[in-house]
Amino acid sequence: MIDDNSLPISRPDKQPWKDLKAAPFDGLPPFPSEALPPVIRDICESVADVANAPYSAVVAGCLSVIGFAIGGKYRVRITGTASVRANIYAWCFMEAGERKSTILNPLTKPVENWVSEWEEKYQETAFTRRGILDEIKDIEKKISKFGTDELDREEMRKRHSELNQKLSKIPPSPSFFVDETTPEAAAIRMSLTGGRLAIFTDEGRQFLNIVSGLYAGGKPQDGLLLRSFDGGNAYRIDRVLREPITIPDPTLGMFLMCQNDWLTKLGGTPDFFHSGLISRVMFCVPDALAGETDESGDLIRQVMEVEDGLQGEEAYEKLVKSLLNVAYLKDTPTMVYLDPDSWVAWKAYHDELERSLGRGEEWSKNKDVAQRLPHLPLRLALILATARAGTGLVPTGIDVATIHNAIKIATYYTHHLRRAVRLMGKTGMPPEAHSIRRYLKKRPHIQAFKGREIQRGCNWKSIEKTERGLLWLVDEGVLALKPLAPKGKKTSQEYIVNPT
Repeated sequence: MIDDNSLPISRPDKQPWKDLKAAPFDGLPPFPSEALPPVIRDICESVADVANAPYSAVVAGCLSVIGFAIGGKYRVRITGTASVRANIYAWCFMEAGERKSTILNPLTKPVENWVSEWEEKYQETAFTRRGILDEIKDIEKKISKFGTDELDREEMRKRHSELNQKLSKIPPSPSFFVDETTPEAAAIRMSLTGGRLAIFTDEGRQFLNIVSGLYAGGKPQDGLLLRSFDGGNAYRIDRVLREPITIPDPTLGMFLMCQNDWLTKLGGTPDFFHSGLISRVMFCVPDALAGETDESGDLIRQVMEVEDGLQGEEAYEKLVKSLLNVAYLKDTPTMVYLDPDSWVAWKAYHDELERSLGRGEEWSKNKDVAQRLPHLPLRLALILATARAGTGLVPTGIDVATIHNAIKIATYYTHHLRRAVRLMGKTGMPPEAHSIRRYLKKRPHIQAFKGREIQRGCNWKSIEKTERGLLWLVDEGVLALKPLAPKGKKTSQEYIVNPT
């Protein structure tokens, strides 16, 4: 097993501008593998060894797959009506040549096999399902048509209800697994799969291009992702000249793998950055292994002769398939509860992170990134408890040992989040600061300026908006205040560009 903390700290090249993401990475601590149930630990160690891949990346993918297999109907109660599900948005950013596909393929193989097996059964009822759906649409058009007799409408409503009851007894499409999609295509697929979709891909660049708004004038296309994280509410997508799509309770699981440079791009798209999606992501940014050596000078990535099959592969596939079988036909929600000791342990973790969001604390300028960190252990605990039971059934309660293990893993991936923050640039940077910095970098001849010049250059009506961005950049050392003239001479404040 390759441990991420065995590698030297990477140090990005120096930039002429003060680079807000240029601080060197901290070394990663050892992964707390003792916190994993045997069924997860065995398959992850085997994949990491055979693929010569970072263990943390393999575990992130495995947790995402199992979390999705549990489905959206099991929820861990927090308090009152607040609860979370097991689905995880795991985004793994790695250097080129880090063998992403060799990580992904064995982890998603059970899902692909399950879909293939159930697709054959589904085709037997697909024709009947399509016929019922066509009749329902036809009735809905007639009911809404002007001039339809009210007695006829009443008969149509009865028939509409009968058809929906028949439809509810026909299982939805099991083809919920995709590796590349668009938000609209994803919504169409989810309307056929009972609201479920798994996006597992080792080429996440195109998907991130789309959801970050590259093809929509910079406007993020992440509404479906936001709604599908916690679920509970319907998601509707309106389409030009076509019928809208409504998904009653969407559930989405993600394991995206992409190269590190995409994190830098994400940091340059403020609207996407502040939409709330980033706070829902469990980041994994492991050290590169290609060409690296250990303390003895031996290559970390060694070619090994292995027997056919992976250790723990059979138990892992059995677990994933069993969970998918239950989730596929489950239509009623089930609440999972923390026992009293688990609640106390989780609340202590929650309160510690809540304090870290306060003024002057670690995440004070990055609340949009860190605000959902306290909920990650609850999602992980549901996954760990289910995997440890090993029966393919989700337990009704979570004990204190499980919540402690979940907190260990969540704390470990928080180190990866810090790396992601640095690669993205300064998270928490207001959009105004992004605009000012971009404006100045395109005009290297500007060495000093006044606020009104920036206001005109950025086409802002309000000087308050300008000052908000300028003060943030001064605080970060990107700009410096130029000393004012002696008293008696009224002058506007000037700013020095990149004083270092």
